[in-house]
Amino acid sequence: MNRTTWTCLVAGLICLGVTEARAQLSADLLRVEAESQFGEGTVVINAADGEWDIQAGRYVWALSQPLDVRDREGATIATLWSASITVFASPKIDLSVSVESGDSQTTFVMDSTYLHLSSKNDQVEARARAAFSITDLNFDGAELRALGPPGSGAFRAEYNGDALFSQMISRIFTSASGSASAFQNDPSIGFRPVGGDVGGMESRLAFTVTPGDIASATTTFELSGAGSADFFFVGDLNCDTEVGLADITGFVTAMTDPVGYELLFPNCDPLLADVDGSGDVSVADINGFVSAVLSRAAE
Repeated sequence: MNRTTWTCLVAGLICLGVTEARAQLSADLLRVEAESQFGEGTVVINAADGEWDIQAGRYVWALSQPLDVRDREGATIATLWSASITVFASPKIDLSVSVESGDSQTTFVMDSTYLHLSSKNDQVEARARAAFSITDLNFDGAELRALGPPGSGAFRAEYNGDALFSQMISRIFTSASGSASAFQNDPSIGFRPVGGDVGGMESRLAFTVTPGDIASATTTFELSGAGSADFFFVGDLNCDTEVGLADITGFVTAMTDPVGYELLFPNCDPLLADVDGSGDVSVADINGFVSAVLSRAAE
Protein backbone atom coordinates (compact mmCIF):
# COMPACT_ATOMS: atom_id res chain seq x y z
CA MET A 1 0.00 0.00 0.00
CA ASN A 2 1.39 3.40 -0.99
CA ARG A 3 1.86 6.02 1.63
CA THR A 4 3.15 9.56 1.39
CA THR A 5 6.62 10.18 2.70
CA TRP A 6 8.81 13.23 2.88
CA THR A 7 12.12 12.79 1.15
CA CYS A 8 14.94 15.31 1.36
CA LEU A 9 16.65 15.49 -1.98
CA VAL A 10 19.35 18.12 -1.84
CA ALA A 11 21.58 17.85 1.22
CA GLY A 12 18.45 17.87 3.41
CA LEU A 13 17.56 21.42 2.36
CA ILE A 14 14.79 20.74 -0.14
CA CYS A 15 12.04 18.22 0.57
CA LEU A 16 9.34 16.88 -1.67
CA GLY A 17 6.20 14.90 -0.84
CA VAL A 18 6.18 11.73 -2.96
CA THR A 19 4.62 8.29 -2.91
CA GLU A 20 6.61 5.41 -1.52
CA ALA A 21 7.41 4.18 -5.04
CA ARG A 22 11.12 4.75 -5.59
CA ALA A 23 13.64 4.45 -8.34
CA GLN A 24 17.38 4.15 -8.23
CA LEU A 25 19.76 5.79 -10.69
CA SER A 26 22.87 3.76 -11.37
CA ALA A 27 26.12 5.56 -10.57
CA ASP A 28 26.96 6.12 -14.26
CA LEU A 29 24.52 8.64 -15.69
CA LEU A 30 25.98 8.23 -19.19
CA ARG A 31 28.75 5.99 -20.49
CA VAL A 32 30.26 6.64 -23.93
CA GLU A 33 32.66 4.17 -25.54
CA ALA A 34 34.40 4.86 -28.86
CA GLU A 35 36.64 2.46 -30.79
CA SER A 36 38.46 2.60 -34.12
CA GLN A 37 41.50 0.94 -35.68
CA PHE A 38 43.64 3.46 -33.82
CA GLY A 39 42.42 2.59 -30.32
CA GLU A 40 39.55 2.87 -27.91
CA GLY A 41 38.44 5.20 -25.15
CA THR A 42 35.64 5.72 -22.65
CA VAL A 43 33.97 8.74 -21.11
CA VAL A 44 31.79 8.28 -18.02
CA ILE A 45 29.45 10.92 -16.62
CA ASN A 46 28.75 10.36 -12.93
CA ALA A 47 25.14 10.63 -11.79
CA ALA A 48 26.13 13.17 -9.14
CA ASP A 49 27.18 15.58 -11.92
CA GLY A 50 23.58 16.30 -12.91
CA GLU A 51 21.02 18.55 -11.27
CA TRP A 52 17.61 18.02 -9.73
CA ASP A 53 14.66 19.93 -11.16
CA ILE A 54 12.37 19.41 -8.20
CA GLN A 55 9.25 21.11 -9.54
CA ALA A 56 9.40 19.25 -12.87
CA GLY A 57 10.17 15.91 -11.22
CA ARG A 58 13.27 15.25 -13.28
CA TYR A 59 17.04 14.89 -13.12
CA VAL A 60 19.04 16.71 -15.80
CA TRP A 61 22.58 16.73 -17.15
CA ALA A 62 23.99 18.42 -20.26
CA LEU A 63 27.51 18.63 -21.66
CA SER A 64 28.84 22.16 -21.22
CA GLN A 65 31.51 21.97 -23.94
CA PRO A 66 32.81 19.45 -26.51
CA LEU A 67 34.65 16.51 -25.00
CA ASP A 68 37.28 14.31 -26.68
CA VAL A 69 37.13 10.56 -26.15
CA ARG A 70 40.78 9.57 -25.71
CA ASP A 71 42.69 6.32 -25.44
CA ARG A 72 45.09 5.49 -22.62
CA GLU A 73 47.92 7.34 -24.34
CA GLY A 74 45.84 10.49 -24.70
CA ALA A 75 45.17 10.23 -28.43
CA THR A 76 41.72 11.39 -29.56
CA ILE A 77 39.51 8.58 -30.85
CA ALA A 78 36.35 10.64 -31.35
CA THR A 79 34.66 13.83 -30.15
CA LEU A 80 31.46 14.19 -28.19
CA TRP A 81 30.14 17.53 -29.45
CA SER A 82 26.99 17.61 -27.39
CA ALA A 83 25.11 15.35 -25.02
CA SER A 84 22.23 15.56 -22.60
CA ILE A 85 20.18 13.16 -20.54
CA THR A 86 16.99 13.80 -18.62
CA VAL A 87 15.46 11.19 -16.34
CA PHE A 88 11.85 11.77 -15.35
CA ALA A 89 9.95 10.39 -12.37
CA SER A 90 7.19 9.34 -14.79
CA PRO A 91 9.46 7.24 -15.49
CA LYS A 92 11.10 8.30 -18.77
CA ILE A 93 14.61 8.66 -20.17
CA ASP A 94 15.44 11.30 -22.81
CA LEU A 95 18.91 10.96 -24.35
CA SER A 96 20.50 13.19 -27.00
CA VAL A 97 24.05 13.07 -28.38
CA SER A 98 26.13 14.40 -31.25
CA VAL A 99 29.47 12.73 -32.04
CA GLU A 100 32.23 13.05 -34.61
CA SER A 101 34.17 9.98 -35.67
CA GLY A 102 37.96 9.92 -35.90
CA ASP A 103 40.23 9.29 -38.88
CA SER A 104 38.86 5.79 -39.41
CA GLN A 105 35.46 4.18 -39.08
CA THR A 106 34.45 4.58 -35.44
CA THR A 107 32.16 2.44 -33.31
CA PHE A 108 30.13 4.13 -30.59
CA VAL A 109 28.32 2.42 -27.71
CA MET A 110 26.46 4.68 -25.28
CA ASP A 111 24.51 3.56 -22.23
CA SER A 112 22.20 5.73 -20.14
CA THR A 113 21.80 5.28 -16.41
CA TYR A 114 19.79 2.23 -15.40
CA LEU A 115 16.60 3.43 -13.73
CA HIS A 116 15.85 0.66 -11.23
CA LEU A 117 12.25 0.64 -9.97
CA SER A 118 11.52 -0.45 -6.42
CA SER A 119 9.16 -3.25 -7.48
CA LYS A 120 8.30 -5.13 -10.66
CA ASN A 121 5.00 -4.56 -12.43
CA ASP A 122 3.49 -6.78 -15.14
CA GLN A 123 0.92 -4.20 -16.28
CA VAL A 124 3.40 -1.72 -17.73
CA GLU A 125 3.07 -0.23 -21.19
CA ALA A 126 5.84 1.63 -22.98
CA ARG A 127 6.73 3.69 -25.99
CA ALA A 128 10.00 4.64 -27.66
CA ARG A 129 11.02 7.29 -30.16
CA ALA A 130 14.26 7.90 -32.02
CA ALA A 131 15.57 10.46 -34.52
CA PHE A 132 19.04 10.08 -36.09
CA SER A 133 21.05 12.15 -38.56
CA ILE A 134 24.36 11.79 -40.38
CA THR A 135 26.42 14.59 -41.97
CA ASP A 136 29.37 14.22 -44.33
CA LEU A 137 32.28 16.53 -43.47
CA ASN A 138 35.03 15.29 -45.83
CA PHE A 139 33.30 15.15 -49.23
CA ASP A 140 33.22 11.35 -49.57
CA GLY A 141 29.74 10.47 -48.32
CA ALA A 142 28.71 9.34 -44.83
CA GLU A 143 26.99 6.38 -43.26
CA LEU A 144 25.64 5.44 -39.85
CA ARG A 145 25.02 1.73 -39.35
CA ALA A 146 23.63 -0.07 -36.28
CA LEU A 147 25.83 -2.64 -34.57
CA GLY A 148 24.70 -6.23 -34.72
CA PRO A 149 23.14 -8.46 -37.37
CA PRO A 150 20.96 -7.06 -40.18
CA GLY A 151 17.82 -5.48 -38.77
CA SER A 152 19.45 -4.35 -35.54
CA GLY A 153 18.66 -0.86 -34.32
CA ALA A 154 21.10 1.94 -33.53
CA PHE A 155 18.78 2.78 -30.61
CA ARG A 156 17.70 0.08 -28.16
CA ALA A 157 15.04 0.67 -25.50
CA GLU A 158 15.76 -1.99 -22.87
CA TYR A 159 14.21 -3.09 -19.58
CA ASN A 160 15.28 -5.39 -16.74
CA GLY A 161 18.93 -5.08 -17.72
CA ASP A 162 18.97 -6.70 -21.17
CA ALA A 163 15.39 -7.38 -22.29
CA LEU A 164 14.50 -5.55 -25.49
CA PHE A 165 11.35 -3.46 -25.82
CA SER A 166 12.22 -1.88 -29.16
CA GLN A 167 15.12 -1.16 -31.51
CA MET A 168 15.11 1.52 -34.19
CA ILE A 169 17.05 2.94 -37.15
CA SER A 170 19.33 0.37 -38.76
CA ARG A 171 21.11 2.53 -41.35
CA ILE A 172 21.36 6.08 -42.67
CA PHE A 173 23.63 7.24 -45.51
CA THR A 174 24.21 10.34 -47.59
CA SER A 175 26.21 11.42 -50.63
CA ALA A 176 29.24 13.72 -50.61
CA SER A 177 28.73 16.94 -48.63
CA GLY A 178 25.20 15.88 -47.79
CA SER A 179 23.21 14.99 -44.71
CA ALA A 180 20.36 12.61 -44.03
CA SER A 181 18.00 11.83 -41.18
CA ALA A 182 15.51 9.19 -40.10
CA PHE A 183 13.00 8.85 -37.29
CA GLN A 184 10.79 6.12 -35.89
CA ASN A 185 8.10 5.69 -33.21
CA ASP A 186 7.11 2.45 -31.49
CA PRO A 187 4.15 2.24 -31.40
CA SER A 188 3.07 4.82 -33.96
CA ILE A 189 0.68 6.36 -31.41
CA GLY A 190 0.11 5.84 -27.69
CA PHE A 191 1.72 2.99 -25.75
CA ARG A 192 1.87 -0.80 -26.14
CA PRO A 193 2.22 -3.53 -23.48
CA VAL A 194 5.75 -4.54 -22.61
CA GLY A 195 4.61 -8.14 -22.11
CA GLY A 196 6.29 -9.02 -18.82
CA ASP A 197 7.40 -7.80 -15.42
CA VAL A 198 9.27 -4.50 -15.59
CA GLY A 199 11.69 -3.62 -12.79
CA GLY A 200 13.90 -1.07 -14.54
CA MET A 201 14.77 0.64 -17.81
CA GLU A 202 17.67 2.10 -19.79
CA SER A 203 18.53 3.46 -23.24
CA ARG A 204 21.41 2.27 -25.43
CA LEU A 205 22.93 3.65 -28.64
CA ALA A 206 25.23 1.37 -30.64
CA PHE A 207 26.41 2.24 -34.16
CA THR A 208 29.37 2.86 -36.47
CA VAL A 209 30.13 6.10 -38.30
CA THR A 210 32.30 6.60 -41.39
CA PRO A 211 35.61 8.48 -40.87
CA GLY A 212 35.48 12.17 -40.03
CA ASP A 213 31.69 12.51 -40.06
CA ILE A 214 29.09 13.66 -37.53
CA ALA A 215 26.18 11.60 -36.23
CA SER A 216 23.40 12.81 -33.95
CA ALA A 217 20.61 11.05 -32.08
CA THR A 218 17.65 12.08 -29.96
CA THR A 219 15.77 9.29 -28.20
CA THR A 220 12.98 8.75 -25.69
CA PHE A 221 11.98 5.65 -23.71
CA GLU A 222 8.90 6.03 -21.51
CA LEU A 223 6.85 3.73 -19.28
CA SER A 224 3.16 4.00 -18.43
CA GLY A 225 1.59 2.19 -15.49
CA ALA A 226 4.86 1.90 -13.54
CA GLY A 227 3.86 4.71 -11.15
CA SER A 228 5.70 7.90 -10.34
CA ALA A 229 8.97 7.42 -8.52
CA ASP A 230 11.45 9.38 -6.45
CA PHE A 231 15.11 9.20 -7.49
CA PHE A 232 18.06 7.91 -5.49
CA PHE A 233 21.56 6.91 -6.55
CA VAL A 234 22.56 3.28 -6.19
CA GLY A 235 25.22 3.26 -3.45
CA ASP A 236 23.99 6.53 -1.90
CA LEU A 237 23.06 4.89 1.39
CA ASN A 238 22.65 8.13 3.35
CA CYS A 239 20.66 9.83 0.55
CA ASP A 240 22.78 12.97 0.35
CA THR A 241 22.94 12.69 -3.50
CA GLU A 242 26.59 11.59 -3.34
CA VAL A 243 28.26 8.17 -3.33
CA GLY A 244 31.32 8.22 -1.08
CA LEU A 245 32.98 7.27 2.18
CA ALA A 246 30.03 8.61 4.17
CA ASP A 247 27.91 5.77 2.76
CA ILE A 248 29.98 2.92 4.19
CA THR A 249 28.08 2.73 7.49
CA GLY A 250 24.77 2.70 5.67
CA PHE A 251 25.93 0.03 3.24
CA VAL A 252 27.12 -2.31 5.99
CA THR A 253 23.92 -1.75 7.98
CA ALA A 254 21.68 -2.31 4.94
CA MET A 255 23.46 -5.59 4.26
CA THR A 256 23.44 -6.90 7.83
CA ASP A 257 20.43 -5.24 9.48
CA PRO A 258 17.81 -3.83 7.04
CA VAL A 259 15.41 -2.96 9.87
CA GLY A 260 18.14 -1.09 11.73
CA TYR A 261 19.06 0.68 8.48
CA GLU A 262 15.54 2.05 8.08
CA LEU A 263 15.69 3.39 11.63
CA LEU A 264 19.01 5.13 10.92
CA PHE A 265 17.99 6.44 7.51
CA PRO A 266 14.17 6.67 7.46
CA ASN A 267 14.13 8.63 4.19
CA CYS A 268 16.30 6.12 2.32
CA ASP A 269 15.88 2.59 1.00
CA PRO A 270 18.11 -0.40 1.91
CA LEU A 271 17.88 -1.57 -1.71
CA LEU A 272 20.18 1.30 -2.60
CA ALA A 273 22.87 -1.18 -1.52
CA ASP A 274 21.80 -3.55 -4.32
CA VAL A 275 24.69 -2.45 -6.52
CA ASP A 276 24.60 -5.49 -8.81
CA GLY A 277 20.87 -5.11 -9.51
CA SER A 278 19.96 -8.61 -8.34
CA GLY A 279 17.01 -7.46 -6.26
CA ASP A 280 18.71 -8.44 -3.00
CA VAL A 281 21.44 -6.94 -0.82
CA SER A 282 24.23 -9.43 -0.18
CA VAL A 283 28.00 -9.87 -0.10
CA ALA A 284 27.84 -9.96 -3.92
CA ASP A 285 27.28 -6.18 -3.82
CA ILE A 286 30.47 -5.40 -1.88
CA ASN A 287 32.89 -5.21 -4.81
CA GLY A 288 30.60 -2.95 -6.82
CA PHE A 289 30.03 -0.65 -3.88
CA VAL A 290 33.75 -0.38 -3.11
CA SER A 291 34.49 0.37 -6.77
CA ALA A 292 31.85 3.12 -6.84
CA VAL A 293 33.25 4.74 -3.68
CA LEU A 294 36.87 4.56 -4.89
CA SER A 295 35.92 5.88 -8.32
CA ARG A 296 34.20 8.89 -6.83
CA ALA A 297 37.06 9.51 -4.37
CA ALA A 298 39.58 9.55 -7.22
CA GLU A 299 37.82 12.38 -9.09
